[in-house]
Amino acid sequence: MIGVFYYLLWLQTRQPYTPLGFLDDATGDQLFNAARTSATLLGVSGLGGAALIAYRKQNSTEETLDDERVSALHERYSTAAEQLGHDNPAIRLAGVYGLASLADDWKSAGRHGETQVCIDLLCAYLRAENVHTDLREYDVRTAIVASIHSRLRSGDSGRPSWRRYRFDLSGTDMEEADLSRAELVHLNLMSVKLVRANLARSVLGVDARLRDSFTDQLEDSMRSKAAPPRPPRKDTVYLGPMFEGVDLIEANMRGAQLPGCDLAHARLWEADLTDADMTQTNLITAELTKAILVRAKLVGAVMCHRSADGDLSYAKFDGADLTEADLKYAVIGPVNLSGANLSAADLRYAYIGAADLSTADLSGADLRHTDLGAAQLTGIKYDDATQWPTGFDVPR
Repeated sequence: MIGVFYYLLWLQTRQPYTPLGFLDDATGDQLFNAARTSATLLGVSGLGGAALIAYRKQNSTEETLDDERVSALHERYSTAAEQLGHDNPAIRLAGVYGLASLADDWKSAGRHGETQVCIDLLCAYLRAENVHTDLREYDVRTAIVASIHSRLRSGDSGRPSWRRYRFDLSGTDMEEADLSRAELVHLNLMSVKLVRANLARSVLGVDARLRDSFTDQLEDSMRSKAAPPRPPRKDTVYLGPMFEGVDLIEANMRGAQLPGCDLAHARLWEADLTDADMTQTNLITAELTKAILVRAKLVGAVMCHRSADGDLSYAKFDGADLTEADLKYAVIGPVNLSGANLSAADLRYAYIGAADLSTADLSGADLRHTDLGAAQLTGIKYDDATQWPTGFDVPR
């Protein structure tokens, strides 16, 4: 402090430096200014030191609080997991809500791995064989589905979102589950039972508008009247969730987004797929008997394939309602579409192959650039609005 005062006073006197000699020329104002400035600098230095000490203390306190918070969350996980395995259904139900809330808190803390652990435990409970005989077990499983649904539902700002996390629900029984308006892209739903489930307006696939090489080859062959390429499209990659073997009988899927999904061997009997987007969806051996596909978009969908040993696998569409469906570039044959309603459907550039279209309604359908040479057309219905391929001999 004295050294700072001495230096500042010498600067103000503007005298040549001589030890203590310049003090004789210092005025009272200069002495006052030097003292005031020295005191100010001392105060600033003291505040800076105090601030540094306070900062380090605060940082240490925050680290301690964070450790305590993490420890408390881990304790909550242990408690909720124990509750989920309890014999009392009411306690199991509390465990479900506890885990769901805990997953939200882990997400808020930025600990996404811990959030995934909570979700994995809830999904594992649904996948596990039901060992409880009490009547309230249905409530426990319904609560898990509802917790997942509320956090995957699009436009639901009242809940934290779980859309970035994985859900393995393969083999679970989710009959009559409500999954409407939910984003289900990261779900594994192989062999799930979704009988009479509500999937209306839900998003189950990703943007699959990019056409693969088979689609380009098919369009070129139709334009040049050359033999069409043989399915399946080995270079097709299904980008959506795995729905192979899923049971969607009588499911409500109106307006669902399913592009790029794998629905091989799925059962969709009497499912309502009105306005659904099924662009480049894999429907190999899928069963859509009496399914409603009014205005459904099936551009580039695959409905059949020829396996390595030469055997044909079939999708079952008999009695399906495909009114105004968009089937451009779809690989359809050989499948059973007998009696199907294809009125006003867009079938341009589709690969029909040996599909059975007997007694199907083709009124107003657009079949331009479509190869119908091997299709079975016995007893089909059509009208003046039906558009046929160039040079095609319309059945009488």
